[in-house]
Amino acid sequence: MAILETVFGKNWREEKKDYRELQARVKALPDDYEKVYKSIQSYCYNVGLINNDWQRFNDLLELFELSVLDGLPVKDVVSGDVAEFCDAFFGRENGNINWLDKHRQALNDYFAKR
Repeated sequence: MAILETVFGKNWREEKKDYRELQARVKALPDDYEKVYKSIQSYCYNVGLINNDWQRFNDLLELFELSVLDGLPVKDVVSGDVAEFCDAFFGRENGNINWLDKHRQALNDYFAKR
């Protein structure tokens, strides 16, 4: 176990359990919310907005869960520019604007077709 603790840290089991619980809650969301959540998660990883900070994804999930309870459509929650929502919600930390803008446009194009 010492090797695993060295590589992954002392709380790796607890973090793995928390991650699985988070993913189970995501699957419990309505389909449209789940798709948007997973797309946002992928976008954040692609553009480097998240640095192993699971709490931010938990915050997003709580926002989505409360929005479902309020009966809000997911498009009303994330607005028309989903990438801008991500940048505002997670904080824009990446300095490579051209690369970031490419992914932002791809994300917005995906949701514009829906």
